[in-house]
Amino acid sequence: MLFSNSMAFWVDNMDQSLIAAKMSSSTPGSRSGGGTVILTAGVAALGGLLFGFDASVISGAMLFLQMDFRLTDVQLEFAVGAALAGALVGSALAGYCTDRWGRRSLLVVTALGFGLFSALTGLAFGLVSFSLARFFVGACIGIASLTVP
Repeated sequence: MLFSNSMAFWVDNMDQSLIAAKMSSSTPGSRSGGGTVILTAGVAALGGLLFGFDASVISGAMLFLQMDFRLTDVQLEFAVGAALAGALVGSALAGYCTDRWGRRSLLVVTALGFGLFSALTGLAFGLVSFSLARFFVGACIGIASLTVP
């Protein structure tokens, strides 16, 4: 009997706190938290997707890169690993840059960097230009992976 009374008291208090929270979050002019949570989760998921996408794209392109640029195995490994080196540098610098300029502005610059350096990767004419462009794409990946969540 004591258990059922304390359980009823707990459920009653929980219902009152949920009602109070619902009323306080639905003040006029405030945005619903549901849309913000979904948007934040979507942006975080896209930021996490970059590593996997980059790895799958480069693994499919390695054979063609080796033929088109006439690369040795060591040169191909260097070109593929340049993005990982860039991610290391980008993630190391991202904390400072986020504190200095803020998440939103840093993510805008990172998105522009993705577009620019991805285009330069596609327009590369040799090992050096391809590797440099991949390094900076990797830096953008590193920045995004630290800044997005």
